[in-house]
Order: sequence, then structure tokens, then C-alpha cells
Amino acid sequence: MAVTYNYQLQYELCSLLFLLAITFQFVSAKKFPTRTNFLFTLILLCAVGSLTTDLLGCLTVMNRIMVPLWLNYLINGLFYFLQITIPGLTCIYVLIATGCTYKKNPRIFLVMVPAAAFMLLQILNPFTRMFFYFDVIDGLAVFRTGRFHTLYYAGAFFYEIVLLLIIIFMRRNLSRKQIWTIVLFTIVVSVAMVIQMKNPELLLVGTAMTIAILLWDLTLQSPDSMFDGESGVFNIVALKLYMDDRIEASKCFFTVMEIDGLSSTEREIGDKSSHILMNSIGDYLSSLSSGSVWCFRDSKTRFWVGSKSKAEMEEVSGLIVERFRKSWDAGGVNIDLMAKVLSVDMGTSVSISTPEMIALIGELLDEETTYTDQKKSVTIDFQQIAKHRRRQLLEESMRRSIKSGEGFYICMQPIIHVDDLSFSSAEVLLRYDDPNLGAVSPGEFIEVIEQGGMAIFIDNFVVDIACRVLAKHPEINMLHLNISGAEFFHNPTKRIYDVVKKYGIEPKRICFEITESVAAKNPDLLMAFMNEMIKMGFSFALDDYGTGYSNILQVMKLPFATVKIDKTLLDEADKGKRILESTIKLFCDLGLEIVVEGIESKSVLDRVTKMGAKQIQGYYFSPPLVEDDYVAFVKNGNRRK
Repeated sequence: MAVTYNYQLQYELCSLLFLLAITFQFVSAKKFPTRTNFLFTLILLCAVGSLTTDLLGCLTVMNRIMVPLWLNYLINGLFYFLQITIPGLTCIYVLIATGCTYKKNPRIFLVMVPAAAFMLLQILNPFTRMFFYFDVIDGLAVFRTGRFHTLYYAGAFFYEIVLLLIIIFMRRNLSRKQIWTIVLFTIVVSVAMVIQMKNPELLLVGTAMTIAILLWDLTLQSPDSMFDGESGVFNIVALKLYMDDRIEASKCFFTVMEIDGLSSTEREIGDKSSHILMNSIGDYLSSLSSGSVWCFRDSKTRFWVGSKSKAEMEEVSGLIVERFRKSWDAGGVNIDLMAKVLSVDMGTSVSISTPEMIALIGELLDEETTYTDQKKSVTIDFQQIAKHRRRQLLEESMRRSIKSGEGFYICMQPIIHVDDLSFSSAEVLLRYDDPNLGAVSPGEFIEVIEQGGMAIFIDNFVVDIACRVLAKHPEINMLHLNISGAEFFHNPTKRIYDVVKKYGIEPKRICFEITESVAAKNPDLLMAFMNEMIKMGFSFALDDYGTGYSNILQVMKLPFATVKIDKTLLDEADKGKRILESTIKLFCDLGLEIVVEGIESKSVLDRVTKMGAKQIQGYYFSPPLVEDDYVAFVKNGNRRK
């Protein structure tokens, strides 16, 4: 069939110019090399090539007198070749956006098989004349459509259907915005193809493709949505995309830094200076960026720098440490900042997700309790990943236990009065038994409680159970309850008193133990809380004295009635003995009650008794006991002479 269309090129020409502008903007914009960015760049270039060859093909057909036959075949063949490539690449892009990659599923590229078959047929077209061909009549080339010309549209429609099927079956892996963008992309292109099939002169497919790509660029590939507005580096959205690619390639090298004092500094210097300070930090990190180094910010104080090699990571880490030894400019004000700098090498091929990796590195940073001007290197191995996953399982299990009331229980360890070896009181100790993980040590689950924001719920549980025990057993004089520092921020006074009142317990039967670390970090809040509770009749003991957080002035300032000396002071060396003896004497002279913890032998008991200790606690007399065993222990008078 001979074709003598009078093509209307104005739509296609305008679309090409507009598409060139989009392509230039995207290619020149600052971005990192993710698979989706690479594919979108490839789609843009194919679209530009498709529109260009479409326009040139129309011109060569309309001016076939002046154009060699081979050039007609080449330009028009290239147009059809690119037209079927674009929808295939689009399907690959969407599949990768759902998290489907070649490493996870090598069959992903089977979606390109129809496109590859079409390309092969297109290459053979000059010989088979399947799609189009030229007849030479009276010395002129006449364009004719082949018997299978409509196969070109059928191939495009096939990929439109594939896109919709991907949305249907993998919608859980796509955001609502992604779904609607893909649907609109499919609708716009499909409608344009139907119109052009009936009116080939209009050349609307190129225009529709440009509109769809613009929509795609503004919603899914907009570089602006990847940037942190304050610092100018990439944000956490970009970090996740970048990390997806690096983990997939098993080449994950990061320098992660947590900046100390940033929030308080910003409050002191004001908004304008804060903005300048953050720009200074961002500009410095951006200066490190190259084709293989990329900078991200995932929270107010935490920044990531991704590298392609371990050597490059070590170099970047060293530069950052060196920079933080100097001051930062904040609009004429020099600000000194400190940072934890962690060099992270993903040194294992174990499967780990991006959210898991971010959470794991966050935990490693949190474990670093001090900020220094030195970097620390860590290799993510199977053991660390296993520890992180156990922690996640434990946290989930503990949250369920808080709701159900199962799993947590208390034990009581007797506090012995050395004069007559009577049981003056007991310390309540929390225990946790997970139905799947088994018995979990306090050293493991206490940290999860405090860092997981569950401390208040657990404190409520302990107070309630302890009050229930005291109400049931009047023979128990006093219970010591450990309380979290998180309580002080939530005005717990009335809440605790209401629980005690509910069971009819006298407040003097409860002593709250506060650790040295809590006393050192929150002295003002602790003072207000203690004064209120003491007025109601409660008392307080300073726990773990000697672990290095507090000093004698803090003990004197806060209204403690009791000091519990940690077992770390039970040093057998002569100097240690003298320190312990002077500590006991000092607190006794101040009118404080002393409890020495960690007594595990008769010799240690005799030694601290001679030093003046009146109360002791430890395994020499009894381990922590569940309620029934503790009551039996007290009633039977199980004492060691």
C-alpha cells in the first residue's frame, strides 16, 4: 500500500524541543548513579532519538526525490527500533522501582524478549519488508507499509498491558504516587497511539511520550525531592535509593557522622546563623563529592558519605575527622563542633535490606557514648547482623508482652542487715522470658527497653507488681525499685502515688533506686522529682555508686537516704580496700545508710563488716528469687552464718 501522508510536524517538533530541555535539565542536574536514574537517562535519550528519527523519517519520505534509498531505510528503521525499546525499558524501570533486581530475580530481563524479537525483525525489515519498504517507480522511492505494520502498535500495547499487570501484582511495593504516575503514563501514550492509528498524519505519539515523561520527571525523578533544604546535600530518600544499589552490588562503603551539640548550638546562635552553619557543613561535604563519593543527611545531626572503595572511604573519613578539629563559620561566629565518625565496610554478602542497614549503623553509632576527634572503623559481619536482628525480634516481642502482660516478671534479692542477719528489705529485679527466644538476660533487654521508649510502661509494671506483693505480704518491710531516668520527663509523681494508694501501701515501704548515670545526666529534674516523692513518704537510694558517673558532691546535693556501693569497689588490692573503707566511713558520717552489693564469699562479707557496712546484698546469701521462693526464704529464716 503506497502512503502519501502530508505529515503535520509542528506537534512533534515542539515536543522534541521540550524533550531536549527536559533531558538537558535531568542530565546536568546533581544526582547519584542509581539504576533507576541510569534507566531514566536511557529512556530520555531513546525518546529524543525516537522523536528525532520520526521527524527526519517524515522529511525523508516527503522529500524522497533528494534522499538516497538506503538513508530512508536507515532513518525510518531506527525510529521503529527505538519506539519498541522505550516501553521495554519502562517496564524494566518499574520492576526495579518495586525492588525487583537482576540479582534477586535474573528473569527480570525476560520482559525485553518481545522487544528484542521486534528489534531483530526490524533489522531484517529491508529484506523481509514486514513493516515498511520503498518501491522505486519512475526513478522515485515510494513509501509503502508492510503486511505486519500494525505489529508495531501491537508491541507497544503489549508493554502497556505489562505495566498495568506490574501495578496489579506488585502494588504493595509501590507508593500511591508511583502507581498513579504509571497509570497516567500508560493512558496518555495509549490514547495517543489509538488516535495516530486512525490519523497517521498527526504524529501524536511523540507528543504524548513527552507529556508522560514530563509527568514522570516531576513526580518520580525530580532531583529537588532528593535534596535536604538546609544543607544542600542529598536527603534520606536519596540515601535509600543509593544504598539499595550499593547493597545489591555488595560494594557498600560509608562514612557516617553524628554531630554533637548541633541542636543546642542552633538555639543559641539563632536561625540566620544556624542556616549559615548548616550551609557551611553542607558545602564542605559537597566538596568531597565526585563521581564516586556522594553525601546524604538522614536526620538533623547525622550525615552519610558513600564511597565506591574501602581506600576512598578511609580517605574521606580522615578528611572529615581533620575538618571537625577546626571551627565552623556561622556568619561571623566561630562554632566548635564534635562528631562521632564511623567508617562502615559492608564486609559480607549476607542479605540485608536498606532499612535494616540504616538501623544497624544507627545502633553502632548509639553504642559510641562519647564524641571524639578520632574515627572508628567497623566491618558489618554476620555476627553484627544477627545481633541486630535478635534485638529487633526482642523489641517486637517485648512490645507484645507489654500489651499482653505476659513474659515479664519480677525477682527479689534479699538485703541483709549484718548485725543480726535479718532481712531488712529486698531489691526488685525485672526478668523477661520470651516464648520463642527463651530467658533473656537483663543486660540485653534493659538496653532495649530504654532505647526503645518502653521504660515508662515497664516502670509502671514494676511498681504495680511490687505494690501487689507488699499488699499480699505485710511481713516484707520494704522493697527497692529501680526506676528509669525517662520517668522524670513525664511527671510520674501522681501516677506512682495513685498506684501505691490503690493497694493501700504506705509509701515508706518503697525505696526507689536511681543509678549513678541517671543522677549525673538529669540532676535538676531528679531533684524536683525526689523532693515531691519524699514529701509523700517515699525514700531514695543511689545505685551503682563507684561505676564512675557521679561524685561525692552529687551525693550530698541530692536527698538520698541510702547509697548502694557497686561491687566494682570490692577490690582485693590494698589501695582498693582503703578506698572502700573510707567511702563507707564517709557516708556513715553523713548519716546515710550503706548497702554493699556483690557479696559472694564469707571473706568479703567479713572484710566489709569490719569496715562498718551495716547492710549487704549478694549471692553469698541468696540469688534473686521469685515471689513464692522469696517469701519461703524469709519465713524459713534461711541465713548463712
